[in-house]
Amino acid sequence: MLCAVSGGPDSLALAVLMQRWVRMGPAPRLSLAIVDHGLRPESASEAESARQALCSIGLEAVVLQAVLSETGEKEAGTRIEARARRARYEALLAHARAIGAGALVTAHHREDQAETVLHRLSMGSGLQGLRGMDRVSQRQGLRIVRPLLGLARQDLAGVLAQTDLDPAFDPMNRDPRFYRARVRLHRDALEAVGLDAACLAGAAERFREAGEAIAFAASEGLRRAELSPFGFAVLPRSALDVPRAIARRMLCRLIDAVRVVPPARSVSRPALDRLIDALAEKDRRARITLGGCLFELEAERVVIAREPGREGIAPLELEAGAQGLFDGRYRVINGGDGPVRLIAAGGRRGLVAAPSPAILPAIALKALPVLAAPGVLREEKRLAGFENGDAQSDPSPLRIIFLGSLGLSLR
Repeated sequence: MLCAVSGGPDSLALAVLMQRWVRMGPAPRLSLAIVDHGLRPESASEAESARQALCSIGLEAVVLQAVLSETGEKEAGTRIEARARRARYEALLAHARAIGAGALVTAHHREDQAETVLHRLSMGSGLQGLRGMDRVSQRQGLRIVRPLLGLARQDLAGVLAQTDLDPAFDPMNRDPRFYRARVRLHRDALEAVGLDAACLAGAAERFREAGEAIAFAASEGLRRAELSPFGFAVLPRSALDVPRAIARRMLCRLIDAVRVVPPARSVSRPALDRLIDALAEKDRRARITLGGCLFELEAERVVIAREPGREGIAPLELEAGAQGLFDGRYRVINGGDGPVRLIAAGGRRGLVAAPSPAILPAIALKALPVLAAPGVLREEKRLAGFENGDAQSDPSPLRIIFLGSLGLSLR
């Protein structure tokens, strides 16, 4: 496990607690890392002081250099704060992968959770945002663990008081340019009206429970969906006759399943609501683009397929015995004795021995990977290699595996 330490009181207390935990018995190997953002002239010396402090109690740590992305313009404090956070996680995650750590452990506590909820509330977040930080989450395939979320800052101060460690205090934590610093400046006023850390953290937990209930209902509704190995999904329109919050979650899950690779921008709530309104018009037939997907509204069902976009989908060329990803959605394995070239079908024109529209709807053909075989007068496109598909043009040493999933557990 990799423990993130800043040299402040909270993360030093985390390091002490992690050290005690490791000494209690069988536990993963513990590594520690300090991130220097380079935002202040003295940051390098402070990072080194934190490393030496940890060394004094028998803990070895490395100092990582965070690289903040350049914007080319003067930024407000909140933007700098966000860039520093992204750079910090990039440095920590890269180091975690380099040392083979299975998880990254951070020192977020109850007050941090309260500040997160307030910030997201001010941004107009829904249930997903107002649930705050998760105790365990995933980022770039690595687990992020926050074991101290249930503890108050003063609890961690009590842990540190049992040691000889002298924590550092970052002046940026009191700089009113930054959102969290402004929240702390108004803490007394918030507590005076009952909005203390315990109240806000408790609200986050209740938002989490409500979100889990919606997620469960969405999963039950999605059991009526079919996800094809050809890379599209089908859902009865009647399955979306549910409260709007559940319908939104179902549609987002369908987009994620079909796209596999998340779109650059998350789907907005107003856009989802417009699609839900269109689906509610039972006689409406339409083709709607949302979140990088095409939604075709038929009489009894909705078909969801990948929208190639203006730039189209790059072809994939594989030598014999090689494998690769097509569109980030299909794993392709060339088991033949010669090279292959796959392109997006784009439609039925030129496609040899294509399944009927009942098996393979027209909108699903736009982004479907097919073999590009040179013909006499034109380039023919041949369907081959789909695992678990309902049809193949002929036996093929090529394997094409769709990577999408609705994430439904078996019952």
